[in-house]
Amino acid sequence: MSALTHEKPDLLGMLPEEIDALFRARGLASYRSVQVVEWLFQHGARSFDDMTNVPKSLRSECAEHYSVTDLKILKVQVSQADRTRKFLLGLSDGAMVETVVLPEGKRSTACISTQVGCAFGCPFCASGKDGLARNLSVGEIVDQARRARFHPDIGNLTNIVLMGMGEPLANYEATAKATRIFLHERGFALGKRRVTISTAGYLPGLEKLAEDDLPVRLALSLHATDNATRNRLMPINKKYPIERVLEACNHLLLSRRTPLTIEYMLIEGHNDSLGEARRLAGICQSLRAKVNLIPWNPISSSRFRSPSEERILRFQAELRKAGVLAFIRRSRGADIDAACGQLRASSTTKKA
Repeated sequence: MSALTHEKPDLLGMLPEEIDALFRARGLASYRSVQVVEWLFQHGARSFDDMTNVPKSLRSECAEHYSVTDLKILKVQVSQADRTRKFLLGLSDGAMVETVVLPEGKRSTACISTQVGCAFGCPFCASGKDGLARNLSVGEIVDQARRARFHPDIGNLTNIVLMGMGEPLANYEATAKATRIFLHERGFALGKRRVTISTAGYLPGLEKLAEDDLPVRLALSLHATDNATRNRLMPINKKYPIERVLEACNHLLLSRRTPLTIEYMLIEGHNDSLGEARRLAGICQSLRAKVNLIPWNPISSSRFRSPSEERILRFQAELRKAGVLAFIRRSRGADIDAACGQLRASSTTKKA
């Protein structure tokens, strides 16, 4: 289930060194590729015509042989509660994805999608309601961050989290390469602690990450501490049970020292008991992980409910009593359906 292929190589989906090599192969001076890379990643050029200090002849040559992904902004919604912005972005084949930008004063975090839809169908999450249409290309992932970085109403982009629509580790190669562009000093030049990849526990991707040298943070969407409960909430657990996922995370921690955060969505009557909190504390202690507690965010046609504030605080207190760093991640952008688990975009492409 691959991303849309481009007839021309997409420069936005390439590392700076790869663009350098392309230009050398065409016999162009090295500083020309440096200029183009700067325009793409440091100035947000959306076409070769935007690159005003590059000779017109070279711009024409680039346009003839290469492309630059340019996602179309179809709609922007701004939360009246906290100024969170949600972008509905159009892809070249008519598919759509959503990207969220969370402002923090003069700084901001972009929550990036990696797939059109999601294959795993967690009943508490809107992203999988229509299933999976396709993976996003490297350029389509990177351009979401560029849209945030160069939007006039958004502050300095300081963090990227790949936890929008889709499972990033199920689109591993594109996710990993986009991440390298975010980290690259000639790309987005973000620090390794500024990029986080989220996973629902996709074991093949976790195993690839353990073999890779990608220096990023990892967030595991756990949401339950036993297989029976997790099977109901996260169907992926039926194929990759919790024990195997936690073992893979432990291996990753030992081999790479990758910082781990456990994302735990609290759903009333399903996973919010004190016994669940104690089991979660044991998991966190074994993995030296911190926890983000996320009160469930409403989606249409769902039977779930968020626990009361009292139950949420009791759950957090139980974790802290065991020495676990536990934070409550309050909803951002819930009034525009931009909070965790609420992203959803339709597609005119058929599912692969």
